[in-house]
Amino acid sequence: MKITILASVLFLLASVPGIVLGQDAVSEILEMLDYQVVSWNSGSIDGYMSGYWKSDSLRFHSGKKILMGWSTVKSMYDEKYSGDQRGELRFSGLRVELLSGDSAFVCGHWHVALEAGDREGLFTLLIRRKIDGWKIVHDHSS
Repeated sequence: MKITILASVLFLLASVPGIVLGQDAVSEILEMLDYQVVSWNSGSIDGYMSGYWKSDSLRFHSGKKILMGWSTVKSMYDEKYSGDQRGELRFSGLRVELLSGDSAFVCGHWHVALEAGDREGLFTLLIRRKIDGWKIVHDHSS
């Protein structure tokens, strides 16, 4: 009986750090996404883009387009959402699922409020922990 109780206690103690690390990772990912929203709404596309992996291997899928590379994605945002066309961004319904210690799957809803009419859709992100924090490595937005 004592061995069973001891084994149960050890098992619970061993699993707690994983839970804490998981909560920390989810919090860090949500902070990164929140920083993107704050940056967007303050007019900083560069700040918004800091959430993306600065690599030629970054993938962005939207509609019938597949964009490759951080610079290409940034150019798309610069062209499509310049000046008054940027509007106010909001994310909702966020769900973060950790796949491993350095990768996560995030899905949610995006909404940009514009004077000319709102734009909105869904997104699915693959996020990886890099040296400089959690970064979006694959974005599929519709």
